[in-house]
Amino acid sequence: GAKSLYYECKKRWDFLCDRKASVRKSAQYLIGALMSLPSVKLKPIAFLFIALLASHCIFIPSRDRSAERGLFWCPPLPNCASTESWIPYLHGVDPFVLKMPLDEAWPIIVATVEEMERTEIEESYEGYIYAKAYSRVFHFIDFFEVLAIPERNQLSVRSSSMLGITDFWVNYRRVERLREALIQKGVIEGTN
Repeated sequence: GAKSLYYECKKRWDFLCDRKASVRKSAQYLIGALMSLPSVKLKPIAFLFIALLASHCIFIPSRDRSAERGLFWCPPLPNCASTESWIPYLHGVDPFVLKMPLDEAWPIIVATVEEMERTEIEESYEGYIYAKAYSRVFHFIDFFEVLAIPERNQLSVRSSSMLGITDFWVNYRRVERLREALIQKGVIEGTN
């Protein structure tokens, strides 16, 4: 009823407030970069470019452990890469097929995600990892998820930008770097 709706709204609000600091940090980097431009003529053009890039879509996922198993959906924009994409030509990535049992592979998978550059695991429980990755220059936030699908002996992986219309294939490259690292460690099969 109304009480459960209140608690659900409060939980989502707390989640968004926790993320405000990260968004504020990204905005500070953008403004600092904009103000350091040498030419006064370039500043309006750079500001317009940044505003167009960052204004259209902000998506902040929230995961409930009791929810149905699966990754968050990719918005219909070219700023996401996922093995579960329903628009394969826009977001599609080949599945990650395990070469070893999941109970042996999972600690290696968690360690590999922890080793990824500019990536922090926010939440991890058996068969699921939720991490934040930061871009190199402006420290934009990307959300990164790994989900084990034991019945298919696969991993589902998703990386998505929080801001902007496009990510210039950053998320696709992040997913493929994870694939390469797991292939080298003998956790998943190589692609043909």
